Amino acid sequence: RAALNSIGGIRYGTLTEDAFTGRCLNQKGWDSGYFRKDWEGEIGDPNERFPLASGTVPDSVSATFKQRKRWAQGSCEIQFMPKERPDMLMDLDWWKQYQIDNPIQCPPSGKNRPLKQRFMRFCFFFNAMYYPWHSFAAIIYYMVNCYMMVYGTLPFYLNSRVVFCSMVPWILLRGYLNRLASVSVKNLDSQRGQETWFSFSPVFLMALWDAFYSRITGKQATWANTGGLKGGGSILELPNAIIIVVLFCCWAFAIYRFYDPAFSDFETPWQWFPGLFFGAFLIAQLWPMVKMSTQEYFGWSYDTLTDFSGYLSVMCWYAFLIFFCAQWK
Repeated sequence: RAALNSIGGIRYGTLTEDAFTGRCLNQKGWDSGYFRKDWEGEIGDPNERFPLASGTVPDSVSATFKQRKRWAQGSCEIQFMPKERPDMLMDLDWWKQYQIDNPIQCPPSGKNRPLKQRFMRFCFFFNAMYYPWHSFAAIIYYMVNCYMMVYGTLPFYLNSRVVFCSMVPWILLRGYLNRLASVSVKNLDSQRGQETWFSFSPVFLMALWDAFYSRITGKQATWANTGGLKGGGSILELPNAIIIVVLFCCWAFAIYRFYDPAFSDFETPWQWFPGLFFGAFLIAQLWPMVKMSTQEYFGWSYDTLTDFSGYLSVMCWYAFLIFFCAQWK
């Protein structure tokens, strides 16, 4: 209670007032802690765990997209927020008198903390506040891959030696650090996190736009709290469907172009392989979310459109490889 009183209570001015309040508390010198749900009990015994919070969670893809868009928009609003805005939402005369009547001794500010702690806190806030900007990278992946599959080359010059000496080690190190940071997370869950990064990228771009819109016009875009979100489909799901259709069309055209003698400039397999396999990778990342959107829109069971054994997928890939080898030029 003393911590909240030291900043004047919950801080508003953004859609994510909880994140903004936490940031203000940390800037004031207070520490934050993460409580695991099995903190006071064995992991294998759910009866010994205690609930951290209770509430309504999204029960559909459309509701999840609306929730994530609100979170991302709130993070962007915190970035674009003028320094004087939080004070404009508070009675400053009352606040000054309250501090005089109820003096609170705050911990040392963050500037007086050890360098290691300040650096880790900076990394945490950077990841928590600026993650919507990462969506530009996913959109660029889509655009570059489509260009590769259609034209058989990159839209820009890329020195292979520079890539080998810099980009490849960076990718390996990034993957290794990611696994170290997620050592308690199952591999399958980590893979699903990568899928959601691609799937949420259009939603985060919309959140960035709404945050810019609110900052420039002073008007708040429409939104809803988690409990008020309903399923039934949303316009936020449409970009993923469009992207996966475009990727698949480009993927099919790349195969056609490889075998068509009219395209004499596209006969080298090394022009064909990178774009095609990267396109298959992107389609695989988007497919789980698009599949669930399709199931919910048509009212199908979540068991439909799912190859649980993996047998059908493996056989399709074998059939494709046999066809490719038979038709190789």
